[in-house]
This record gives sequence, structure tokens and C-alpha cells, in this order.
Amino acid sequence: MGVYAEVDLGSFTFERSLILGVGLNRTEVVDQVDNFEQHYQEAAYVLFPLGFNAASLKLVFSQATLDNSIGQRRRHRHRATRSTTRAARLRFSYPF
Repeated sequence: MGVYAEVDLGSFTFERSLILGVGLNRTEVVDQVDNFEQHYQEAAYVLFPLGFNAASLKLVFSQATLDNSIGQRRRHRHRATRSTTRAARLRFSYPF
């Protein structure tokens, strides 16, 4: 399950585009012995088109979290592990 939204704030504030976007994705898996995995991915970005040849700068912040739970029954599960990864990146795009 996931959701995504994007808005061009630049069209409201000044004559150039400045696009903000956010997204969230969630997945779950229960295996044959009732172990449970839950994974979240979240991201937010700012995209600034440079105005020539579709060139742009994009600043992205993201986070991914994975929870593993073990147990034979749903009400007796306990969390075995949790791992989280965070990232930030700046991308220059110049298609030709």
C-alpha cells in the first residue's frame, strides 16, 4: 500500500517551477510459520527545473524501516529486529 503527492509551489509564489513531493510505501509479509515483516519507505523531495534542456536539481530525503517479528501466534509475537536507513542526496539531471 502506498501514497504519493506532488505540488508545484513555484506556480503559486513566483513564475518558475519549484516542485515538492512526498511518498510513503508500506508492505507486510507473513510467512508459513507466522513470522511477520513490516517495511516502510518514506521520501520527500524538492525539484527545481533549471529552465534549459529539461535540466533540473533534485534534493531527496528518504528513510526505510524494517521490523521483523517472530512467533507462532499473532498475539504472542515479539519484535526480533528493527533496522532503519536514512539518506539524503542531490541529483543534477541533464537529459540530452
